[in-house]
Amino acid sequence: MLPSAQRETAGETNRSRWDHARVRLLIPIGVMVVVAIIGIAVGVLSSAQRANRISTDNEEQAILRSLDENAERALRHLESVASMPQATMKIRDSYDAEWIDRRVGEWLETFYNADIVAVFGIGGETEYFRSRVAGEKATVDLAAELAPANDILRGRIDRQPRRTVLVSPRDLAKPTKSVALFQNFLGRSAIVAAVAVGEQPDPANGNARAPVVALVYIDLDHFKDVNDTLGHHIGDELILNVTRRLSEIIRDDDLVARLGGDEFAIIMSCASDSYSLQAVAERILAAICTPFVVSGHGINIGASIGIAVIDSCTQDAGDILRYADMALYRAKNEGRNRACIYDAAMDADLSNRKLLESALRQAIKNRELHVVYQPIVDRSGKRPVGVEALARWVHPVQGEIPPARFIPIAEHSGLIVELGEFILRRACLDGRNWPGLTVSVNVSPLQFRRPDFVEAIERILGETVFEPNRLELELTESTLLGNLESAELSMLRLKGVGVCFALDDFGTGYSSLLYLRRFPFDKLKIDSSFVRSIEKAADAAAIVHAVVSLGRGLGMKVTAEGVETADQHLFLRAAGVHSMQGYPLRPAGNRGRDRPSHRRARGLLGRKSRSGNRGRELTFLSFRGVMKWRARNP
Repeated sequence: MLPSAQRETAGETNRSRWDHARVRLLIPIGVMVVVAIIGIAVGVLSSAQRANRISTDNEEQAILRSLDENAERALRHLESVASMPQATMKIRDSYDAEWIDRRVGEWLETFYNADIVAVFGIGGETEYFRSRVAGEKATVDLAAELAPANDILRGRIDRQPRRTVLVSPRDLAKPTKSVALFQNFLGRSAIVAAVAVGEQPDPANGNARAPVVALVYIDLDHFKDVNDTLGHHIGDELILNVTRRLSEIIRDDDLVARLGGDEFAIIMSCASDSYSLQAVAERILAAICTPFVVSGHGINIGASIGIAVIDSCTQDAGDILRYADMALYRAKNEGRNRACIYDAAMDADLSNRKLLESALRQAIKNRELHVVYQPIVDRSGKRPVGVEALARWVHPVQGEIPPARFIPIAEHSGLIVELGEFILRRACLDGRNWPGLTVSVNVSPLQFRRPDFVEAIERILGETVFEPNRLELELTESTLLGNLESAELSMLRLKGVGVCFALDDFGTGYSSLLYLRRFPFDKLKIDSSFVRSIEKAADAAAIVHAVVSLGRGLGMKVTAEGVETADQHLFLRAAGVHSMQGYPLRPAGNRGRDRPSHRRARGLLGRKSRSGNRGRELTFLSFRGVMKWRARNP
């Protein structure tokens, strides 16, 4: 037995050895931890720097594009006024100062927000000048300030003037009748647009464009929504305001009439070429789209316009009415707030639509349509959290018919109700094989507003034995307009059984906060148009950030639609969206190339699923191609 002093010495030695061993063990661990922390920090900083570079580049490109678009728009506005046949008579042939001030100066200032409007004579002298810029210089300086635009217009120079940036035309070697540029104007940066007044030779035959008489059909967009939300007395006042504006932009020998409801017609003389006809339509659209103030309410509406030319080929009044109506129908189908000019092809198009409607009716009856599913993935872009059901139709003769073609026909004919129920039933049946994934189904306004809508949903859920809490119904803002009370009751009844709701295409309609506060939405879906623009327009990026913050503040999930590139994915992930859907992610520079192969595209979806039956296939659709992802058991 060792003496106590030796035992203490031995104990201290053992402890010392143990301490040294622990230090030797902890040092490598500590080093690894420090290296890992440094690596994470470097990765985070690198990602942040890359995101900042992308954001800066996108903002610069967005600013340049926005400037170009504003310059082109200013030029179109000026052309729409200068192209009027009456402008030639009142400005060029017999100078009428009162008409110029009322129909040109005041018009451009009121509806197009022009700061300065000027008319120059053949010799370059200032004949008319109107300005809303405080403290403007004397008109003697105006000719010098606008000399670059005047010189280009009159073909006096063959090179770009100093301290200017040309927008249109890009090539000064060719003669031009209009010009838009950026320049320093009266000590400030400005967009300058200039247009030659008077009929120009037709490039095709060198002759002046012949005047004709045209019938213009105008249908106000969203007027019913104004009646439904603000009342018929506000709608009546709005009609009076529209009538006044239309009367202000037509000439004394033109005729404007209200056909009934929210439809108007104008008979006017103008040049026969499509450029002049579109200029007329642009002027009408500008007048109608400028916000109205009615009884203290700010109202924004648009218009769809159909134009038909009355010429020697026109047989009778019935024909011209039918032509204008067909052109109006085309304008509505192409997205509204635009104008279409009738051509002979529209007759064939209308016949084709009727045939397609009949074929669609038969296809729905015979269950010949099928459903495909687009993936909704988490913010990492790898784990599927749900799918959206989409209808597809393969015609036995014409082949695959795009949804953009047959869905509007279904809505116009009322077939959308039966089609919607078919998609919902098919989606619920397929969705039973994929536990853990939500199934989203679009609901049309016509379908949602039916009195038996709730009963139809409950019946299909019962027949398919599908879990209600995995069903997500997607509604657009237009679905709720004019239907607030019954819409709220329907949604609350379905929420009571567990069904979820998503507000689709948020930001493209009224985007009223009333819908978010009043209706029980679980999710906001950012429209794909904003997602596509975040790399181009700074305002789109700001809107995305705002929508994400709004959704999170209201306790809603936020999904971004149309996610296509890695840069979009990076931006949206940083912005805080919960999930994304769209095309397979790929580098930003690969937009115009072929779609990724199935092997490469699997990176977006993950290599395997944690749900479903072995061997079951989910068909995930991207709008430019279909890819398949095989679901397997864990």
